[in-house]
Amino acid sequence: MAALHLIDIEASSLSDRSYPIEVGYQIDGEAPVACLVNPELCEDWDDWDAQSEQIHGIPRERLAREGRDPLLVARALNRALSGLTVYSDARDYDHFWLERLFEQTPYTMDFEVGCLRQYIKRAGGAQALALFEAMEAGDDRRHRAAEDVIDIRALTRAVLAGE
Repeated sequence: MAALHLIDIEASSLSDRSYPIEVGYQIDGEAPVACLVNPELCEDWDDWDAQSEQIHGIPRERLAREGRDPLLVARALNRALSGLTVYSDARDYDHFWLERLFEQTPYTMDFEVGCLRQYIKRAGGAQALALFEAMEAGDDRRHRAAEDVIDIRALTRAVLAGE
């Protein structure tokens, strides 16, 4: 099976003005990495949804205190993920939020974001994909980026192993 590198993003909302507030990734065989992103350092990052906050549990005030500069987050992502394809279970959203992050910097993404469902279908076929989708529908994730990549990896591995 090909290496499985994962990425997960928590965001301010699901609107077209949303932005990333936490980025987590896991390179195959390594520990997950996550960091909060400080929206106060970006002029147009003022979108906030109380329902989204209830889901991820990260108040905007915490982001202002503990979040990293988006420039540093983008640079760290490029250093860690350069040349890799990282897979997302919500590729369209996560790619959009990564684009929003990189728009705040002079950098371009040096990595690709792939669709986890396509990875599973290639590695295990249509039955594995159907099983993944059924199991994912019943999954009660914590909606924190590092924990989500751990859960997604475990679920993907279980499905592809036929467990």
